[in-house]
Amino acid sequence: MERIKLLLFGLSLGVCIGLKAQVGINTTGADPDPSAMLDVVSTTQGMLIPRMTEMQKTMILNPAVGLMVYQSDGASGFYYYNGSQWVVMGDAINENGYPDLHLGKFVVQSSLCVGLDCVNGESFGFGTIKLKENNTRIYFDDTSSPPFPNNDWNLEANESFSGGLNGFFLTDATNGQRPFFVKANAGDDAIYVLDGGNVGLGTNTPMEKLHVNGNLHADGNITATGTIMGSSDRRLKENIRPIDQALGLISQLHPKQYQFKTSEFPALHLPGTSQYGLIAQDVKLVLPQLVEQHAMVIDEKGTTEELMSVNYLGLIPILIKGIQEQQVQIDAQKATLAPLQSELAELQARQVKFAALLQAISADRSGVDKVTSEKK
Repeated sequence: MERIKLLLFGLSLGVCIGLKAQVGINTTGADPDPSAMLDVVSTTQGMLIPRMTEMQKTMILNPAVGLMVYQSDGASGFYYYNGSQWVVMGDAINENGYPDLHLGKFVVQSSLCVGLDCVNGESFGFGTIKLKENNTRIYFDDTSSPPFPNNDWNLEANESFSGGLNGFFLTDATNGQRPFFVKANAGDDAIYVLDGGNVGLGTNTPMEKLHVNGNLHADGNITATGTIMGSSDRRLKENIRPIDQALGLISQLHPKQYQFKTSEFPALHLPGTSQYGLIAQDVKLVLPQLVEQHAMVIDEKGTTEELMSVNYLGLIPILIKGIQEQQVQIDAQKATLAPLQSELAELQARQVKFAALLQAISADRSGVDKVTSEKK
């Protein structure tokens, strides 16, 4: 009688047991899927697995690998046992409507889209991982304890906050600093690092540790322990001609002693000590090709102003030519003075002889006067 009751109960639940010990639970009497040991079908009800607290979960003796429960307190969610510890599988939808997924080690063998704007059938192109939403970023949250460093960092792109930055940048999240920034449309090879460590700015074939293809602007001092070289090969030049009247040009330059307005232009990092040099506006009147004008950032707000600079290295050839012209004048003066010096030496020799003669005559006269006096 008990067996008949059990059979009727099973039939009322729509349980189908196959020849291979497969179990199907449904209301239609359909056979379980051949690929499943347990096939549960319903359009109105779900399936509940054991629910328990965290303490109850940890009290399970010798849990089997793959055993699954739902933890109802603390960090609630579905947990499975991986052979050494309980691992959370995923949380329910949180109060903001965003799904949180907690994973241990996992492998993605296809492309992955992360973000609020990802859609089914997402187009990846050649990408493998795509971040798709407003203010995309990857946050590195270091939970290390002292004495280990625990600074946090952000990799961000196109931040709509902070004035709508349009670029890719690295942010020091702990100190609120942005040490690295690449603006959109920066151009090809804006920064290029070769396998040997050479860095190119504007070139993909850097020849030295730092190779800049273009002009270099430095706010502050430049110190070099080696030699600073400038291209001067004859094969690079044309319209070569001598410099004329260098002394005349030099005489029109007026060296000055001065101090920079460091407080008025803080972003330029001007030296605060007394300086020696020329005034660009004065030099432009004499040698305009040695003066250039550039837009420079003059304060922390990013204000720019057109300021003049002097090519002091360009003065060196003029100074050299001036020395040469001066030497020509000195040599000419020496040539003019040489015969005069010879004549002067001859006159001086005659003067010595004349002085000696006068002295002899004076001595003879003194003797005559003495004899005459004695006769009297």
